[in-house]
Amino acid sequence: MGQNVTQVQSGTTEDGVGFLIGVHSELDEPKSNSFAKNGLPVGLQGNDAAVGNKSVALPAGVAREGITLSVRATPAPSPGRAMYDVQLTVMDAAGSPVATVANAVPWDRVRGNVALVNNFDPKTP
Repeated sequence: MGQNVTQVQSGTTEDGVGFLIGVHSELDEPKSNSFAKNGLPVGLQGNDAAVGNKSVALPAGVAREGITLSVRATPAPSPGRAMYDVQLTVMDAAGSPVATVANAVPWDRVRGNVALVNNFDPKTP
């Protein structure tokens, strides 16, 4: 899945843009899942491309206009626990990759809804 993003305004802190993947409530029911505030943060946070707790710095001078965030999740071979490799690729306006970051996460971190995010909650793990 992918999304084109442009930074329209800059503030004192850059709380990011991207996706929350695997959003679900304790009830794990479609309606209540829509109001949950959890999930795996995937996107731009500050000057980094991040998937959960793994991140890479964006190269200096990358314009914040016309960026495409492309996310891919694939099952990962892992003995004893179901895992997914979640990969974020950041592309510039010309479609050239400028940063890629990947993280292997347990399947239950990606099971659930997907939300578009503008300003990640600083408390999101």
